Amino acid sequence: MCRYLLWVLIVVSGANAEPAGFHPRQYIALRTVGTITVDGKLNEASWLRAPSTELFGNMQAPAEPPPYYATRVKMLWDDEYLYFAAMMEDPDILATVTERDGPIYDDNDFEIFMDIDSDDRWYYEFEMNALNVIYDVLIQRRAARLGIEWNIEGLITAVQIDGTLNVADDVDGGWTAEYVAIPETFAPLALDEVSDWVRLHTDLDPVTAVLGSFSNSSPGQLVLSPNYPNPFNSGTVISYTLSVPGPVDLAIYNARGQRLTTLVQTTVAAGRYSVVWNGRDAAGTEVASGVYLYRLRVGSREESRKLLLVR
Repeated sequence: MCRYLLWVLIVVSGANAEPAGFHPRQYIALRTVGTITVDGKLNEASWLRAPSTELFGNMQAPAEPPPYYATRVKMLWDDEYLYFAAMMEDPDILATVTERDGPIYDDNDFEIFMDIDSDDRWYYEFEMNALNVIYDVLIQRRAARLGIEWNIEGLITAVQIDGTLNVADDVDGGWTAEYVAIPETFAPLALDEVSDWVRLHTDLDPVTAVLGSFSNSSPGQLVLSPNYPNPFNSGTVISYTLSVPGPVDLAIYNARGQRLTTLVQTTVAAGRYSVVWNGRDAAGTEVASGVYLYRLRVGSREESRKLLLVR
């Protein structure tokens, strides 16, 4: 089972000082520019320019390895709403629960936990599967599940699937969950009482989110996804995402750093792209089994990952 977790702790200004030695990473939750249409596509300018979190980790690390597939989150805000978007790679998208407040946690789902007053004694839980079915509940002291009939008022959700749902004999790209909530729903806080920062926990790895605003200097985001399948024999899919247009150079390198072949070398628009490497060099010759590097450059930015070819 693949589960995606995001722990959100909204803190009242001046309350609950940070514990000694607590140094979370930071994520900038930007203010929206223009209207957001909740459809799971994330193609508005605000979403495209919003930064993504780092890749989700394994909550049992370091005893367990990191997740094989990439999961990231974005956040936005305006005077009325909080916006969340989760981008989840999944080669086999599955969902079976169709009833609200049903056991969605038995599906591959995305989960958010919100501790409004940061007292660690009660919190709101929100879950969502690839069928866009919701589970929301108020939980006290993490022991008793109270208020199962409680629903988030004004909640708007959407799912976008890259592939097919509940079809096992193909390879999917993943799915995106987008939702908008009215902060006033989560009593006792109103939006103007929320401080200028929100603390996030990705699995058990803390991240701090700070409310900010767009500016002309906001950097575009670059995401290079894990290839699939990996290891591979005859071909593997490499996907990447750009939030702003840019000159793309995507190439394969051997372990000595020598460029074997170029997969993409052109200027592309913002969006998600996929390309197949067939395990051959620029001359069309099959390369030997081994570990190779695929590297994506967009202007001055760069990301790279390893892949394993097995003949």
